[in-house]
Amino acid sequence: MCGINELLGFAPGICEICGNECEFCIHGEFYEFRCPFCGNFSTPNPGKHPYNLSLRRQNHQGTKEEFDIETAKIIYLVHKKTFGRNDYPLITGDDLNIVKYPLSLSEQIDEYVLWAGKLLKYPGNDIKTQIHEAFFGCANADNFWYLLDVLEQEKIITKKLLDVDDFEKLSLTRDGALNCYPTLSKKGWDKFDELNRRKIESKQAFVAMWYNDKEDLKQAKPNMMNVYTQALEPAIKNNGYEACVLNQIEHVNDINDEMISQIRKSKFLVADLTGYRGGVYWEAGFAYGLGLPVIYTCHKSWLKPEYNDNNEIIREGVHFDVEHRNMILWDNVEELKVKLERRIAAVVI
Repeated sequence: MCGINELLGFAPGICEICGNECEFCIHGEFYEFRCPFCGNFSTPNPGKHPYNLSLRRQNHQGTKEEFDIETAKIIYLVHKKTFGRNDYPLITGDDLNIVKYPLSLSEQIDEYVLWAGKLLKYPGNDIKTQIHEAFFGCANADNFWYLLDVLEQEKIITKKLLDVDDFEKLSLTRDGALNCYPTLSKKGWDKFDELNRRKIESKQAFVAMWYNDKEDLKQAKPNMMNVYTQALEPAIKNNGYEACVLNQIEHVNDINDEMISQIRKSKFLVADLTGYRGGVYWEAGFAYGLGLPVIYTCHKSWLKPEYNDNNEIIREGVHFDVEHRNMILWDNVEELKVKLERRIAAVVI
């Protein structure tokens, strides 16, 4: 039976992640939110979610500054996953420790330029939307004002003063408001093109996957490292790209920093959802937020959840927010190799 919100559509509410006014709708077992800062997303178990603002405030043991930075980090992660999307991706709370936060100043500059370029679409447009400092990996509002000053000093943006009627529309969280349109200059558009060209010229493909190296077909657990060497890697190489899988890279960095760095260097990402690994979903969402093509694959036995006689889940299926995508389903490595090779040739330009 449909909930009342499903019948009436979206209703006014409060975003459970950032605490700002938003719209929400009950959709089956999930709540869907439309937040001006966090974007469109869905969550299970409202009020008990790891990102829930009230719950985190209740359990937080550190200082207010630490809490505010953690909140900004969460908004950054959620916005990264939802920006530019029309659907309602599932936010699970599995990715709190994925990135170091706040980002470095150079990373914040890149984030701003990519965000502004995607939002503006072409030169001459003005940014007339609500802005949160966390969109760009900033620690707080002061960090954002400093970032804007640097962007202006480097002639990456130009500022136009707001009309009085527009002042309230361009708010910066609940602590202040912008008094200008921070739009990209010619140098800013050149930098936007350069950042996108790095992706275009890259010959690397990042592979997000389960690193299982032991086969147990009774438990539907294929040897995924064999799948990588016999199907994923050759399909990528046959299209002229080099496959990058994180557990085979020699590095001395934090593993999460290395993962983000390698995805940024890649032209596209292959995400195999076999094994229901939370990290694979986050890596795919991060690549999607960067504008990279994401090709989903999955062993057929992991597409739908499996239940025991007591109707308890004994094996998870693919998350509902990606199961509608044009996914490559496979039974064996030969089938996967052929299908993936064709898909890469068709969608990666």
